[in-house]
Amino acid sequence: MPLDLDRARARLGAHTPAMVPRGEHTKLAAVALVLREGPRDVGSQAGSHVGSQVGAHARPLEVLLIKRAERQHDPWSGHVAFPGGRHDAADASLYETAVREAREEVGLCLDRAEHLGRLDDLQAVARARLVDLVIEPHVFFVAHDEPLALRAAEVEEALWVPLEPMLTGASLTTRPYVHEGRSFEMPGYFVGDHVVWGLTHRMLESFLDLVRA
Repeated sequence: MPLDLDRARARLGAHTPAMVPRGEHTKLAAVALVLREGPRDVGSQAGSHVGSQVGAHARPLEVLLIKRAERQHDPWSGHVAFPGGRHDAADASLYETAVREAREEVGLCLDRAEHLGRLDDLQAVARARLVDLVIEPHVFFVAHDEPLALRAAEVEEALWVPLEPMLTGASLTTRPYVHEGRSFEMPGYFVGDHVVWGLTHRMLESFLDLVRA
């Protein structure tokens, strides 16, 4: 069954996020996993069975990803990621952190978007080591296309990517990674000329596992 908005909305609405224990000095961050409806897959709709849970007007979902700019001392420099960043003292919540970061990095105003829910907390890892940073992923749906305005110092590229190839495994791949002289094959997804891996891959897997359930 194709992944559509109603399915994502229902699964996220019923989900209670697992939380990583947070100490008094734990650093916090949030990302915005932003969804929109892509073009309708006419072939898929034409071949669907009567009584399918996907409505006649259902459209497959796309997710917004960014390629981070190359920056010295940034452990995730150049990675494909979600808009997001560290919690600021002026943010009333990590939801507001996600909204602010999306506005600052790609010019997307999520105040008007539908907040579908939260995924499980994620303990950050950088260069194969745990980082004292807990990431809270928030999922949004934007009903209308809005032009993006990238902050060049932080974001090199932004792209809307269909989720269905990730859901079915069609875009699965691996990425070689060398750490302390040892070579590993890290799981990832092909996205055009890029590979999504690491923290972003783990968050996508968390979302896709939820909607597969």
